[in-house]
Amino acid sequence: MTNPTHICPTLMKSLHKSMSVLAFACTLTIALQSSQAQTFTVIHNFTGREDGGQPEYVAINPAGILYGTTALDQYGTVFKLKQVNSSWVLSTLFAFNVYSGTGPSAPAVSTDGTLYGAASSGGQADFGTAYILRPPPAACGGISCNWTQTVIHEFMGNGDGIDPSLGPPLLDRSGNVYGTTGSGGAHIAGTVYELTASGGSWTESILYSFTGRPNAANPLWNVVPDGAGNFYGVGGAGGTLNWGSLFELSPSGSGWTESLLYSFQPNSDVGLIPSGGLARDAAGNLYGTTTNEGTHGYGTIFEFSPSNGGTISPLYAFSAYGSTSALTIGPDGGIYGTSDVDGLYSKGAVFKLTHTSSGWIYTSLHDFTGGRDGGYPYCNVVFDSSGNLYGTALEGGAYQNGVVWQITP
Repeated sequence: MTNPTHICPTLMKSLHKSMSVLAFACTLTIALQSSQAQTFTVIHNFTGREDGGQPEYVAINPAGILYGTTALDQYGTVFKLKQVNSSWVLSTLFAFNVYSGTGPSAPAVSTDGTLYGAASSGGQADFGTAYILRPPPAACGGISCNWTQTVIHEFMGNGDGIDPSLGPPLLDRSGNVYGTTGSGGAHIAGTVYELTASGGSWTESILYSFTGRPNAANPLWNVVPDGAGNFYGVGGAGGTLNWGSLFELSPSGSGWTESLLYSFQPNSDVGLIPSGGLARDAAGNLYGTTTNEGTHGYGTIFEFSPSNGGTISPLYAFSAYGSTSALTIGPDGGIYGTSDVDGLYSKGAVFKLTHTSSGWIYTSLHDFTGGRDGGYPYCNVVFDSSGNLYGTALEGGAYQNGVVWQITP
């Protein structure tokens, strides 16, 4: 068994065989086969042309406008999906190149509508970039809207960091940007960085360089903050046995102190090798996923409870191999996510974990077929203010270039 330090959906998609093109209508509605009266709808079928294809990460603003990224043609794009009456209209905001960055992660949306993001490679040294996308001064009604990109940092390797990690950047009230890199840093085990604007330029500060085994290493996703200024995250390596790590970073004087909360290890019902990032609930509990071992050998969804003596426990064991992106806590307190190969048809599933008096109950909200409804949903999910759930599937759909989907309550 190998010990990967970064699980990247963009790279993993080449493992799946392409399917023949299907000529179906661009909007599909399928009733979910579950006890809950929910409806699954494809709201955009990517054509692989001007709108791109192979969608990955999504974000949403308070008005219910979706922003996301695609991976088609290696470099990728950023798109916007807005509901107009009963239809959804997609606009391509920016197409990346080797100078602006390639392999964009999930964007973050600021209060003024500016998008903040990172790209895992590209830039001067090909170690990734951090960027801003701003809308044009006039409203755009076409499919290509040509937002203005500004690269605010080019990662140069070594102490600066390499390969900005997945997950949207964190934005604080002062306009500072926080993120992680999966490699590089003083110990070549990844970093947490801060970007600060001043006088029209941006300055990077490395808040923490991970040291590697026996401590945390190679963060997979951006860190999750709490209300006290601490950060939490998972590393694809590190820990006492180098099978992955769960960590806390706390501000201490002029620097930061790492606390290793858990070392993933073989022969554990929690599993090993974390995948994606963490979700944190109002009580401070952390939720994440692993990709190997556990009860069925395919990884788990786990909970870490700091208030309960720092205990970790599996909530659900996957029955088929599949990576997951960061989990999401829903407005109802449920844990939501996707698994890329699990599900009834082995094409992935959208799932929910519900806490009951007898434990956690797993419900598949939709099992992808790989056909009109899409297949291989690698990435994160988001909610709008009405409780509708959104996400992407990398392949399938009317043109076999992936879809954006919606699940309505």
